[in-house]
Amino acid sequence: GDSNNTLEYGLLWDDQYLYVGADVTDASVISGQDAFGNDGVEVYVDMANGRNGWDDAKDSQLAVGPGDTTVTSWRISDGVIAKSSITDTGYTAEMAIPWSTFGVTPGANMKIGFDIG
Repeated sequence: GDSNNTLEYGLLWDDQYLYVGADVTDASVISGQDAFGNDGVEVYVDMANGRNGWDDAKDSQLAVGPGDTTVTSWRISDGVIAKSSITDTGYTAEMAIPWSTFGVTPGANMKIGFDIG
């Protein structure tokens, strides 16, 4: 259906985690349901930047729903820290995704595939 939601996000990283933060403006928040099929922030990572779909061992799809403190995933979620809070204008979501889960060592010129929705 139609959506008038907006999403603002930011990324940071250090030697242990890729950090994702999102602020969603949503006039009708639905919480407590499947974050993939309802309200929630979905993050797609392709740690090898293989650009071959989401089909190898360093790819994952992660989601956190409004008010959740756990991540739902397709493929890999070991060690991912997630938190979401419902706000007056929608909800926020944060994830800390450990590089080690994907067997990746980050570096200043490293490229990864990334998408958010």
